[in-house]
Amino acid sequence: MQNGAPDAVALFDNANLLDSLSYEGEIQPYLEGSTLAFADSNTDIASLSRIPNGFDIDDNGLDFQSGCITPGTANIAGMGDCSATQVSAVPVPAAAWLFASGILGLTGFARRK
Repeated sequence: MQNGAPDAVALFDNANLLDSLSYEGEIQPYLEGSTLAFADSNTDIASLSRIPNGFDIDDNGLDFQSGCITPGTANIAGMGDCSATQVSAVPVPAAAWLFASGILGLTGFARRK
């Protein structure tokens, strides 16, 4: 449903509509309550986030805000300093040693049986 304004996102469980969000205008039946006033800014540090986390009052204008991308952590309302939410990269040599030690451990465990 992303091909220019207006846009919408919908979550389904089989044919059951669980949640939906219509933004940059209205798309029925994906509109819940008031329209979300949000325009795509083509940024890679911000996204639409449900604020507060986990609550759905069936009003897109109140349920969602633009906020920093926070993978694996709680959503942050507003833009603020999005650089504080960046994920640290794992150094490749350390990851390779960890992977290799795990494989050796599994090999040794398999030989014991």
